[in-house]
Amino acid sequence: ARRRLGMILSKLIEERKMKGEVRDDLLGNLMNYKAPNGESLSVEEIADNVIGVLFAAQDTTASALTWLLKYLYENPKIQDFVRVRTHAGPVP
Repeated sequence: ARRRLGMILSKLIEERKMKGEVRDDLLGNLMNYKAPNGESLSVEEIADNVIGVLFAAQDTTASALTWLLKYLYENPKIQDFVRVRTHAGPVP
């Protein structure tokens, strides 16, 4: 999956370069990055950075939800509080 995603990103990067397309997004910022010595990131480095951000976000969210559920499971009073607040609706 990671290799396929890398290939898709590489193609997208090349297309943007050919069109001279500049966007203010993660991919665009990585494509426009210049190191202090003036060097740009390679297509492979850009793709690796984007993939890293995508997978890091997924792992972090999954980890946070796992710990949240564990904490709620171990604390019935907190479960009850969350249940009541959820059904009560937004805080005015």
